[in-house]
Amino acid sequence: ELSDANPHFRTLDRISPDLVHAVVTNEDGGFFHHRGFNTEAMKQAIAENLKAGAFRRGAGTITMQLARNLYTGHARTLSRKGQEVVLAWILEHLAHVSKERLLEIYLNIIEWGPGIHGADEAARFYFDRDAHDLTLDQSLFLSTLIPSPSRWRWRVESNGTVRPYVKEQMHFIGRAMVAKGWLPPEALPPVDSLHV
Repeated sequence: ELSDANPHFRTLDRISPDLVHAVVTNEDGGFFHHRGFNTEAMKQAIAENLKAGAFRRGAGTITMQLARNLYTGHARTLSRKGQEVVLAWILEHLAHVSKERLLEIYLNIIEWGPGIHGADEAARFYFDRDAHDLTLDQSLFLSTLIPSPSRWRWRVESNGTVRPYVKEQMHFIGRAMVAKGWLPPEALPPVDSLHV
């Protein structure tokens, strides 16, 4: 339910800006500039997949991921990827859904762990707080979960601390946010100081 009838639904302005920017940075840095899909990334993915003889790289934009979550399912096939491209084009060109609304829907439906869907459910499951109240470190951590949400436990040690490679990934995303002007440089702590 993508409305206030769902207690976990959050409009874009009720989700931490750090989380919004971290997710866009990690999942689709050009989201606000392309029109549904990244042609160059798709060409590279097709070439790599043909060379490997298997599906290794996806090149999916946020709009394409949204189409997959809403309509096509998660089978890793070339035909499904083609459907995603068409649906992304329809969403951005014919349905006249704003980028902000596409992102809002995306953040409210994607999986952040087994059975955990949407930014607010994720914020409450991992940090016992509302999606609006996430810290920068928490936002960066959550953004690392999206590519493989079922493997979230591999990102933390048995004592609950974040593994070093995840801290590196979080810092990389933070530096990219700084480069985009979405985060002041002084707000990003050193990699060893990142924690959740």
